Amino acid sequence: MKPVKVIFKRDFFSRLKSPRLLVILSLCALFWSVIFINLTLTYQQSSILASQPGQTGLLNIHSQLMMSYFSWIVILLILVIPILIMGFISGERKSHTFELLMTAPIHPYQIIVGKFFAGWGLGLLLLACAFFFPMVLSFYVDMDVMAMLSSFLGFSLLVAVYVSMSLFASSLTHSPMVAVGLGFLLNLSLFLIAGFSWDATSALIADLLQQVDVMTKVNYLFMGEFHLSSIFGLFSVVVIFLFLSERMIQAERWQ
Repeated sequence: MKPVKVIFKRDFFSRLKSPRLLVILSLCALFWSVIFINLTLTYQQSSILASQPGQTGLLNIHSQLMMSYFSWIVILLILVIPILIMGFISGERKSHTFELLMTAPIHPYQIIVGKFFAGWGLGLLLLACAFFFPMVLSFYVDMDVMAMLSSFLGFSLLVAVYVSMSLFASSLTHSPMVAVGLGFLLNLSLFLIAGFSWDATSALIADLLQQVDVMTKVNYLFMGEFHLSSIFGLFSVVVIFLFLSERMIQAERWQ
């Protein structure tokens, strides 16, 4: 697995030193901070109203505040992950450095796995920014620690899915900008599948869509419900898109 480690270090640390990553992290942190503050103030006002006589009482902070915040995290990840991954394959093709990897004694799956872990590492940096604000809030209010850990696991797997899909998009083209567009469309398709899976007229199609309904599986983890079937389903989607990426690289090597 040494080639995987070498590719991971090259791709991860080269982008870690890039000013573009710093700009992306800063903009994401700014966006999430504004959203989190607004949601927290709204939750505070709702809690005050709910604590009045004759009302329902205190609101659940995880379901009322954190789930709303998680939705905004997902939206930004859909947009940002393809930008982080766009140059992993298509960018190297454009700069003619990918030919060096193709002629090296490295199997295509090692190239894909190394680049996947590099992209996943960058995605986890984004998650660290996103979860910084709930972590600060946890010093002042009681939060469901297990639900937060389950949510972080869900986001980690969701980022892995987005990275694998964006990597596949990057393997389809020589243009980084086209790779961003394709990656965005693939990631956005997860929402479309979640919206239409239950309305499918064919039972076979409905069952198939439910199997690849990533967002429903992730939402279980966001709510603190730990299901092995959800984790296995997310892992399966990652493996499928990594396999497709490897096939694209293998086909290019034989051309």
